[in-house]
Amino acid sequence: MKALPERLKASPYPGRGIILGTAPDGLSGFALYFLTGRSVNSRNRVIKREGNLLRTEAFDPALLSDPTLVIYNAARIESDRIVVTNGSQTDDIDNLHAWTFEPDSLSTPRISAVIVPDGAYELSILKSLGTAGVAEAAVTRQYFEYEPQPGTLRFISTYNGSAENPQAFAGEPLADGFDGNYDLAFDKIWEALDRENRISIAMLTYPISNISKGEQAEWNSNTVSTRIRNQRELEE
Repeated sequence: MKALPERLKASPYPGRGIILGTAPDGLSGFALYFLTGRSVNSRNRVIKREGNLLRTEAFDPALLSDPTLVIYNAARIESDRIVVTNGSQTDDIDNLHAWTFEPDSLSTPRISAVIVPDGAYELSILKSLGTAGVAEAAVTRQYFEYEPQPGTLRFISTYNGSAENPQAFAGEPLADGFDGNYDLAFDKIWEALDRENRISIAMLTYPISNISKGEQAEWNSNTVSTRIRNQRELEE
């Protein structure tokens, strides 16, 4: 993994990001979600796991000014799929076609991922075709479907660029190599995120079914492992 850390170091404000990867042996994979932010309300967050959910929470409830776009289920583990997104669409992923970008001053894109037991996955981004902050602007919905590819990861984020002038992610999700070292990948991504803007990072590691052998990996809170790091907790 080389291209992705370099991309993140060159882009101080990627917003929120999703990374999906498959181990070289094809037997397991990971879904990583990270948060970066600029405002006090955004930076006052941590990620916690509650059973089959990964959820954002306010680190200090007294500093939470508006929970609308910052508190949500970031990931949902189901028996036949794992869903990861940057907003409330996690709980309505089957109706993603009805969603648009977020109603904020930047018209923040909505990014989502759905992984199925054989390791195949879909990444998507919903973003504005108009001026940022115009709620009535037209929306483009882009979907990218991938079959399992051992030793490969892919990345998508809400933004690319500086914190002063963030631009919506453009093009196909970035591809990079993955050597199967989950802890190293987790640490590399965390260190590549801008220290001033980074908030949280969470990784789900899951088994992949070998369909050709009739094997079926059932995902639940016991079979999917989690690693989480929260900047606010490190500062305490």
